[in-house]
Amino acid sequence: MKLMDLRLEKIDQAMQGYEQTGVSLIFFDGKTLNPAGVTGEIGVYYFIPLVARLFDLNAQQAASCFYYGIIGFSFILGFAGTCLLFRSWFSRGWTLLALAWLAMISIKSSAVYSVPPSTIVAVLPWFLYFSKKKESTPFFLGVCFLSGVSVWFSNSIRPHGATGLLFFMGIAIAFLIQYSLKEKLKLVTAIGLGLLLPIICFSYLSEKRDTYLSQQMQDYQPVEQKYLIWHSIYIGFGYLNNTLGIEYKDSAAIKKVRSIAPDTKVYSEKYIEILKEEVFQLFLSHKNFVLHTIFAKIGVMLFFFMYSANIGLIAAYYYPKKRALEFAFLTAILFSSLPGILVMPYQRYILGYMAFSLFFGLFSLNEAVEQGTLHRIQSALRSWGQSK
Repeated sequence: MKLMDLRLEKIDQAMQGYEQTGVSLIFFDGKTLNPAGVTGEIGVYYFIPLVARLFDLNAQQAASCFYYGIIGFSFILGFAGTCLLFRSWFSRGWTLLALAWLAMISIKSSAVYSVPPSTIVAVLPWFLYFSKKKESTPFFLGVCFLSGVSVWFSNSIRPHGATGLLFFMGIAIAFLIQYSLKEKLKLVTAIGLGLLLPIICFSYLSEKRDTYLSQQMQDYQPVEQKYLIWHSIYIGFGYLNNTLGIEYKDSAAIKKVRSIAPDTKVYSEKYIEILKEEVFQLFLSHKNFVLHTIFAKIGVMLFFFMYSANIGLIAAYYYPKKRALEFAFLTAILFSSLPGILVMPYQRYILGYMAFSLFFGLFSLNEAVEQGTLHRIQSALRSWGQSK
C-alpha cells in the first residue's frame, strides 16, 4: 500500500504525540508539539495511531493494516449486498469481476484515496436492497445510520470523498423509495444521526487537544479545521502547459502567494484568500486558458466514465432504469467528478467517481439481464448456428 512519505512521517509524529502526552491528535516532532488533523484528514491521524497502539505496530504497518482492512471488508460486504440485489448468476459473476478490478486499482492507489470507493461499495448495495422493501424496517434504519457514519468516516480520511453518497441517498429517499413522508423522515434522521454523532465526538477530542496544548504553550492559539481547496484548484490549472507559471506543484502556489504578500504563512487564512482571488482572476483575465483546461479534464473524465461503466452503457441505452435511480446515479457521478475537473483527472483522485460509474454500469447490465436479454442473445445464436 503506497503512502506519501510526508503523510507517513505525520502519522509517526501523531503516534509520538500520543506517547508523549496521552492525548490524541497531537504531533510531536522530537522538539515541539502541534495540533494534528487540522487540514481535513483528522481520521488519518486518529485511527491509524489507534491501530498502532492496539496491535503494537509501527506507522507503516498500522497504515497498511488500516487501509487493507477497509478495502477487504468493504468489498466483501458490497459483493454480499449485490448478491441479494441481483438474482442472475451472470450479474453476480460480472459484479465479482468488476469489484475485484476496482479493489486492485484501490490497492495500487495511494492509501487515503482507497477509502471513498470502499465506502461506496460497502454502503450503496445494502441501501438499495433495503429501499426495495415496502416499508422501512429497523434494519433499514440501522443501514441508514451506519451509512451516515461511513460517509463521515470516509470524509475524515479524504475530504468529501464520499459526499456523493449523501446526494445519492437523498435523491433515492425523495424520489425512488415509495414510503410515506413520516417514514422518509425517519431514514433522513437516521443518516443525520450517523453523521452527527462522530462529528460531536471528534469536536470533543479536538477541544481536549486544544485545551492540553493551551496549558503547555502560553502562545498557543486553537486552529480551526481548514480545507485547502483553493490551493488545489489553483495548481490544478497546471494540467496544460502554460506561460502563467502554474504547475501542479505546491511550490507553484506558494511562489504565487509570496510574490503578492511575501510574509504570508503557508496554508494560513490569508494564503487561502489570496489563492481564491487568483483563481477568480484567472477566470476573468484568461478565459480561453481556463476553458481549454476544464474541457481537457472533462474529456479525460468522460473516458474514465466509459472505462468504468463499460458494457453497462450499452445496456443503459436499451434498458433504462427508473428515472429516479438514473437521476441519483448521475447526480452522484457529477459531484464525484469535481476533484478531477477542478483539480486533476488522475485516477487516484477520482476513485469515488469510478465506483459510482461502475455501479451505474452494473445496475444497467442487471436491468438488461432481468428483462431477458441473455435469453434473446442465446436464441439468436442458436438460430444463427442452425442457419449455418
